[in-house]
Amino acid sequence: MAMKVKAVERLVKFEKEAAGKYRYVMQPELYTSLAQEKVIKEASLRSLLNNLYVAAGLDSYLKQSHIYSADGTETPTPGYALLNLSAGTDIQIKGKKVAEFYVTANNLFNKAYQNHLSRLKYADVNTVTGRSGVYNMGRNITFKLVIPVTL
Repeated sequence: MAMKVKAVERLVKFEKEAAGKYRYVMQPELYTSLAQEKVIKEASLRSLLNNLYVAAGLDSYLKQSHIYSADGTETPTPGYALLNLSAGTDIQIKGKKVAEFYVTANNLFNKAYQNHLSRLKYADVNTVTGRSGVYNMGRNITFKLVIPVTL
């Protein structure tokens, strides 16, 4: 630790003066002379989470209306957008990494969609949903915990 002194302008009231005046006052400041790497290392030792990241993605597909319909082999497909989010971090105790934790959410709004090139969209009507064809996967949330094991 070190100390430096700098002049700071402050409103000072003396007993003889009722209104007060702005004067320069010498004020001590404490600071550390640690290098940036040492400060970051010390902060990471005290932190539970390290290498934290958050990511978001948007998959957008436009309507497919230019099709080959002469032989009934292709049908139009509406456009759709899928929102995906993910996050992850290293978990550490006393500066030592003990685990990694990840969360991923795909198709967050549970959008029902069919890929234009999917041949499964021509399947029979599903009696449960009332839709024709097989739709792609809906909302999917995964959790992953990696614990390193040393032998």
